[in-house]
Amino acid sequence: LGFFFKLEKNKSELIISSSFYAPWKDDKYFKKIYPDVKNYTLLDTKRLYTLWQMSNMLKNYKGDVLDIGCLKGGAGMIMSKKNNIGETFLIDTFEGLIESENYHNKSHFVYKNINAVKSKIKNLRLKNTTVLKGKFPIDFNKKFKNKKFKLCHIDVNTYKSTYLSFNYLKKKIVKNGVIVFDDYGIYSVFGVKKFVDKIMNKDKDFLFLNNYMGQCILIKK
Repeated sequence: LGFFFKLEKNKSELIISSSFYAPWKDDKYFKKIYPDVKNYTLLDTKRLYTLWQMSNMLKNYKGDVLDIGCLKGGAGMIMSKKNNIGETFLIDTFEGLIESENYHNKSHFVYKNINAVKSKIKNLRLKNTTVLKGKFPIDFNKKFKNKKFKLCHIDVNTYKSTYLSFNYLKKKIVKNGVIVFDDYGIYSVFGVKKFVDKIMNKDKDFLFLNNYMGQCILIKK
């Protein structure tokens, strides 16, 4: 792996754990919805289950849920399924990334069929769930002006978009609310880790948890 991916030896290793418990296989409700969304997301079961757990813990908190960079919408659908209070918004440009960076360019992660996402939400009977097209946050300042959020999944792949998303949301997160950065530590998505590491020791409003599964979780104090 080090040969093919040119990994930094002092920062990287293949993680093999002595823990074998896989709660996503033991959760009957997750097992019921997972087959319906697995083809609507690039996230693996481990990262999806993190969102499922966060959603379950926050389901009765006041505030809305955001999936930024939703692509086909699977992650947002998982979060919506557990959301009892507030709305769930799935957001994407539906035209690819906003800017190019390292191994990614604007033609990557393009999924234009927003109607298919809407149809799947309807098929799953998800309540108070809306798909929105646009660049976050610039196209949503007016819509979300008075909104508060309890759970936000940021999956935008580049440093600049991650920076803009977090700076917009950090004052809108309710106490004990959660921000989940996807692609933290994922090879080729260096901008996300660079940004999160930069704020980790500076932003005192959040607790930072790295789950070593390609996500970093922030909890609002």
